[in-house]
Amino acid sequence: MVGSAAERGNRWARGPVRDVRAGRLLVDDNTALWRVATDRDSDGAVLDRSTAAVELLNALPVNHRCAGEWMTIALMCHAVRFLTGTIDYEVPAQDLTCGCRGCRRSCTATS
Repeated sequence: MVGSAAERGNRWARGPVRDVRAGRLLVDDNTALWRVATDRDSDGAVLDRSTAAVELLNALPVNHRCAGEWMTIALMCHAVRFLTGTIDYEVPAQDLTCGCRGCRRSCTATS
């Protein structure tokens, strides 16, 4: 395929818009496809197919995943298991009093 993913998507989306307008593809009038295929601009003219195609793609949910996302998630899970299940921590006593003036009387964050 030639062109960027966006160009290929726009080229693809022009087809259903064309088919709805020509009556070859029947869809409910409460769908995004019907809406963009029949939408009109501020002058009352039907949107050109390219604009309608972009609007159709904009209505689709974004299911994009980064190529390395699965690896990042796996590494994060491994790191969390290691940090919480393998390493022993000794934490000294902490002074958790709140240092702001306005809440000294009502602050529940004091030890």
